[in-house]
Amino acid sequence: MRSKIIWFWTLVLLLLLSSSVKAGAADVPGITKDTILVGASQPFTGPLASIGEACEAGIMSYLNPINEQGGIYGRKIKYKTEDNGFDPGKGIAGTKKLVELDKVFALLTPLGLPPVLAIIPYTVENGVPLLFPYTPASEPTTPFKKNIFMITPSIYRQFYFIADYGLKVLGAKKVCQIHMMGPGMQAAPQAGDDRCAEAGLKPLTEFFKSGQTDFSSLVLRLKAADPDFAILGGVAVPASLIMKESEKQGWKPRFGFMTHATNVDPEFVRLGGSAIEGLMALEFAEPPAESNKPSVIEFRQRLKKYYPKIPPGQFALHGYIAAKLFCEGMKKAGPDPTREKLTEALESLKNYDIGVMPPLSFSPTQHMGLANARVTKVKGGKFQSFTDWMSLPDKEWMPTKK
Repeated sequence: MRSKIIWFWTLVLLLLLSSSVKAGAADVPGITKDTILVGASQPFTGPLASIGEACEAGIMSYLNPINEQGGIYGRKIKYKTEDNGFDPGKGIAGTKKLVELDKVFALLTPLGLPPVLAIIPYTVENGVPLLFPYTPASEPTTPFKKNIFMITPSIYRQFYFIADYGLKVLGAKKVCQIHMMGPGMQAAPQAGDDRCAEAGLKPLTEFFKSGQTDFSSLVLRLKAADPDFAILGGVAVPASLIMKESEKQGWKPRFGFMTHATNVDPEFVRLGGSAIEGLMALEFAEPPAESNKPSVIEFRQRLKKYYPKIPPGQFALHGYIAAKLFCEGMKKAGPDPTREKLTEALESLKNYDIGVMPPLSFSPTQHMGLANARVTKVKGGKFQSFTDWMSLPDKEWMPTKK
């Protein structure tokens, strides 16, 4: 009789424990017994619609094979998006919907400086993991934020590196900068100013507005000043127009032009044509359309299989990398994942070789995973790397709050 009583209460205890585990799992947003729900508010309409589409294609090109093989611990990964049209207000609204109504586990790779900056306070306040957004701003990691992980170094670090390369490696003596005006963009010219000041120089800086298409006067002024090295800001469309106008006016600085990593993309090459031949750029990953590394070939093969109309560019590769890192984090987080376990899992990655970029490292106090870059050059209509990986400057800058 006593053994039956013990057996009965043991069964009751096991049932209670089972209910507790199930209730605990149900309390984790976005996690069910067979699904992991992640998402992002992305620009699928408006001026940057193509990059939103490319990033999603890269993400799903990695996730689809994972799901086809049964997912992670039996859970398939669903990626849900909201269109923000590259508008910060819509970005906040879409993010709140994903978090509060759809109950996503994490936000994976939203794009664009203004929309991403707009959602940072909300994600910090609500403890929502914001993973690998594509925005070259300082704010995601400076000051440190426990919920945000980055693999895109800030524009300050990028342009400080570019100015340093022009001065120290190329031997430039008279530097000019060409930058777009706008929120969050002041770090780019500031970086050039700071590095040139260390060399006792003051760069000549020209600014242009978003949507500007006529650069004849800007180029004419720079040509008259005759700098020997030009630091080129802006994304593919205006940057290519500036280069075309420079070619038209017959102006090319002695040490050439150098631009940031976002422009290492087939679209920039297509738009610029012969005008960008010889242009240098900073890169953080293998050239997505040209590299013959097995991991990059695999990326192109998967992208072609699932999204044959999307070219293998920078933004598709970024999405692919982000999805791979997320999956690695979820595997390490174990069969009963929580947001806290995912954070700890990602922080445990040290010199993690993802196959398409330098090894990545995170820690409990450092969530900027990438510390290296190299220089590539347009040659024969393609970006071709010509330096080894070099350390990025351990420098950051934030605008003074009034």
